[in-house]
Amino acid sequence: MNLDVTTFHSTPDALFAAHRDVFIVVWRTDTTQTLVRALGRHVERFSASHREGIAMIVIIEENCAMPDSATREVLATDMKKHESFTKQMALVYEGTGFRAAALRSIVVGLHMLSRQRVPTKVVSTVDEGVAWLGREGLGVAIQKARGR
Repeated sequence: MNLDVTTFHSTPDALFAAHRDVFIVVWRTDTTQTLVRALGRHVERFSASHREGIAMIVIIEENCAMPDSATREVLATDMKKHESFTKQMALVYEGTGFRAAALRSIVVGLHMLSRQRVPTKVVSTVDEGVAWLGREGLGVAIQKARGR
């Protein structure tokens, strides 16, 4: 089983990596416009080498701050722009309770705002997201990328 992971960006705020045809995004502490724009550049370069399209898993860690409205607009615009090469997306918000539910609602709202036609599922665990994407070895690759 191929467990290779390519890391494009890794800071205390965010991780952008890839495993096979899956682009992995982990928002750790802050989702800023600068990081969202960097993400867009990495995703576009990655997709260029996957003509058949890519899948994405976006993981929002429990302590990540909610993005401001301007950053949410940039995210929605990029989601729409990337829909031509994104086959499938899992959006994971790790956490429980009111704050987690509120952030999952924001994520669903972003998806609706972008009017994206990509099949997308919002879930609360990485395992659920991996299962929905149906990619063998992805869970282990994500752990490897996250250093766990």
